[in-house]
Amino acid sequence: MREIILKDNWVLCEKDNPEKSVTVELPNCFKETEGFENCGDICVYKKTFSSDEINNSNRAFIYFGSVFRRACVFLNGRKLGYHDGYQSPFKFEISDFIKEGENLLEVEVDSGVKQGDLFGANCTPSFM
Repeated sequence: MREIILKDNWVLCEKDNPEKSVTVELPNCFKETEGFENCGDICVYKKTFSSDEINNSNRAFIYFGSVFRRACVFLNGRKLGYHDGYQSPFKFEISDFIKEGENLLEVEVDSGVKQGDLFGANCTPSFM
């Protein structure tokens, strides 16, 4: 199995203001990123990668080390899935979503505390 690390050159932007953006490396805590300290609970991480980096003869997965708190993951505008797991690892199969050439991976991170959440608001929102 071939592993591709996608830690560099992610674009972080506010969900409601995508023009406000900055390039970051993972892991990243958007509430601690300059200019995003007072943003809302939801931000979006975007990353492009080439299909040339992936062996098309095998199934392909995207693995995440953790996300604080919830994540909705899209590839080329198609929803891969949703994760609600307070910094637990998760993955999605991307085999059917990859297209020839450049692909756009988007991770919408919601760090807001909702009723019934196990951990309180003093936890640091992050994406790995």
